[in-house]
Amino acid sequence: MTLSHELPHSFEGALALAKKYLSRSRTLVERNLVMTEAEQIVQAAYRLITNKKLSRSDMLLRINEPFPPQAAEKVLVWASQRAEGKPLQYLTGHQTFLNHEYLVGPGVLIPRPETEFLVSSAIQELSTHLPQYGIEVGLGSGAIAIELLALFPKLKIVASEVEPQAIRIAMKNAFLVLGAESMKRLKVIQSDSQTEVLGVFAQKAADFIISNPPYLDSSDPIDPDVLLYEPRAALFAASPDSLYFYREFASHASQWLKPGGYLFLEVPHQRAQLISELFDKKIWKIRLAQDLTGRDRVLVAILNP
Repeated sequence: MTLSHELPHSFEGALALAKKYLSRSRTLVERNLVMTEAEQIVQAAYRLITNKKLSRSDMLLRINEPFPPQAAEKVLVWASQRAEGKPLQYLTGHQTFLNHEYLVGPGVLIPRPETEFLVSSAIQELSTHLPQYGIEVGLGSGAIAIELLALFPKLKIVASEVEPQAIRIAMKNAFLVLGAESMKRLKVIQSDSQTEVLGVFAQKAADFIISNPPYLDSSDPIDPDVLLYEPRAALFAASPDSLYFYREFASHASQWLKPGGYLFLEVPHQRAQLISELFDKKIWKIRLAQDLTGRDRVLVAILNP
């Protein structure tokens, strides 16, 4: 830690302090993220203390202006913790996902760009069908369900989630984005078991089912910080079989869908073809959607009428 008299007095000094501590992380240096994350930390610290959002351009215009002392203390603490590996989103408490900003925190999987592609793929398919009832397996921060509810005003979603902390944060997010109507449009069922998939849902005949299920395998390359800080239940299937959730969807999802209903699943690209082969082609019309890197990222399955 630095002495209090070393705390910065300007935005420029706050950025320099954040860069100094973030540069101690080999990972951030190698990924060329030091400057980007320094700016995000300074913006988030200023927002926390003043309750005012500050764009990057506004921050740079104010680079020589005074920086609040309490915010400077936060910059020091957060930059130090980030250099030690703690996820930036858990420090700042926010993550932008598609069209909205979401609260996140320990116990909740941080929404990722891959999952944005899952939601975008679902929107593309559903935009001509105007869905009214959907199911999400594994609510997490609520970002998937909330983005869909925000776009389709007549839609209602029932979601499952095993972690109580995730449910609390998701409902806060729903209220922040959707307002009071969130209570009527998003219902959450707390699962009793990490192996429970569709059995918790009493209502059937859904227009779609969507999920980013736990799919990591112990042999996959995984960032050590992800393993250390993010919830394992959202990363790894409780079963030793990393395809457990996909087998469950392939075997039972048709019972919860209307004829012609959709199933949208985020998939690990290295096992995407294997996952698609789990689905009976007599029952499902299957395709794999590729993300911007050209990798298979989303399985889209349509239940044959």
